[in-house]
Amino acid sequence: MKRQLSGILCLLILFVSVKAQADTLYFAVQAGFSTQPTSDNEDPNDPTNNFELNTQAGYNAAFAVGAKFGSLRAEVEAVYRNNPNDKFVDASGPVGADGDLSMLTIFLNGYYEMDIFGVVTPYVGVGVGYGTVSLDLKRLD
Repeated sequence: MKRQLSGILCLLILFVSVKAQADTLYFAVQAGFSTQPTSDNEDPNDPTNNFELNTQAGYNAAFAVGAKFGSLRAEVEAVYRNNPNDKFVDASGPVGADGDLSMLTIFLNGYYEMDIFGVVTPYVGVGVGYGTVSLDLKRLD
């Protein structure tokens, strides 16, 4: 976790140091409702480990910092998503549980804005990211 935070801080420092050359530095904050489809998890080596996970509605939150250079924009975005879970289904049937499914993703995005319509500005974007998924699930037998 410390390495991930160090990487994020390095990217943020990069964008802060670019501020002097950028037309505009911007920040974005987002929050929302999160759903997760049913997940079938299979262990090809041991079918007794197979289970189905049905999470409940949860939340997501995102933060981005970016810089605009004329028609180009570059940004770093972090997104966290969490869905609670109170049961899962394994070979024995439905099982009570306590836990959650969470995801953390970090993206480096680039955009090109096409100023051709005046009020409306279409853009093209590309990005690369890293994500980690964590399932914290405790069986309540």
